[in-house]
Amino acid sequence: MRVSFDSKFFEVSGRIVDMMILSLFWVVLCLPLITIVPASIAMYYAAAKVIRRETGKLIPEFFRGLKENFRQGFALNVIYLLLAGFLYVISQFAQFNGLGTAIGNLYYVFLLVCILVLACVTYYLLPILSRFQINLMGALRLSLYFGSKNLGTMIPLVITFAGFCAAVYVFPMLLMIAPGFYAYLMTKPIEATFRRYIREEMPNPEAHYGMWYMDEPALPGEKGEEG
Repeated sequence: MRVSFDSKFFEVSGRIVDMMILSLFWVVLCLPLITIVPASIAMYYAAAKVIRRETGKLIPEFFRGLKENFRQGFALNVIYLLLAGFLYVISQFAQFNGLGTAIGNLYYVFLLVCILVLACVTYYLLPILSRFQINLMGALRLSLYFGSKNLGTMIPLVITFAGFCAAVYVFPMLLMIAPGFYAYLMTKPIEATFRRYIREEMPNPEAHYGMWYMDEPALPGEKGEEG
């Protein structure tokens, strides 16, 4: 029996291997903590370009994304660490006052709201930095804009992220594939959002046609993809 290496089985297997490799590089680069954001930007870039769009080679593209976005990613990482410290202080106040007391409940609600807002902003913020030449404030504004227009696709994946974190906490071995798999899941709705934005709202969208992140140009009068 002749085995075809172009079969669906080998295609899926290849993607799983790529997700595992991507997860490994991400975990290693996250160990210093100060490089979590640059590594996450690079992981999304490689997942979108190589695993989703089958363009380029995984490891070179991962390090290309890391190099091109390291400065902004590092600065954003410092901001996130400061925010994490702030949220830790809030959690300590909540524990000190105790769940069930009025003040304790208020602290817990505030903590959960802050975490949810931060997760929603981050959902688009890191992919934006991987794709567009833009400063941090511009990326933040664009992230809020995309989030407000795409709550239906963003909220389920943010909830899924919480599920992934819980699963990894219970089964740490999932770190071998979960980060790369989640990055791959993000690429479908986010890339569709980026393409619509380029076609409908950016000046001179024709300059992007033919790039790896674009589908065939939309015909006159079309609004592009949904999702």
